[in-house]
Amino acid sequence: MRQAEANVGLLLVQLCRAHRNRLSAALSGLGLHVGQEHAVFQLGLQDGIPQSQLASNLFIDVSTATKMLLRLERDGLIERRADETDARVWLVHLTPKGKALVQPVIAVWSDIEAQLLSNFTDAEQALLRRMLLQLTTNLS
Repeated sequence: MRQAEANVGLLLVQLCRAHRNRLSAALSGLGLHVGQEHAVFQLGLQDGIPQSQLASNLFIDVSTATKMLLRLERDGLIERRADETDARVWLVHLTPKGKALVQPVIAVWSDIEAQLLSNFTDAEQALLRRMLLQLTTNLS
């Protein structure tokens, strides 16, 4: 194997691209783009949170979250309302149409996870998770 093919960083990039492509194809059937499903999921966990908190939960900056929310709002999946106690704060809420996507999003994630780990034993899956967490910590 050539050195470049054995490079862990390159392999991770290739894996991320393959995962994103698979996720994108599955989400298109729900009318969502990659990243939007995470916002729908987060709001399914805690609806009516400030935009800034949602951005933090998604690990994106506020301006990126704002662009995403504009698209989700345009598509009728979320609505933003001023906080009754602080009009400077905008709270993000799922609409009924958005709430209807929470379980399908979870199903897409579960299906892709099952495919991703299909040839791994439980012990190998646990080791992989531990190693990925360590790699993340190493770069933090």
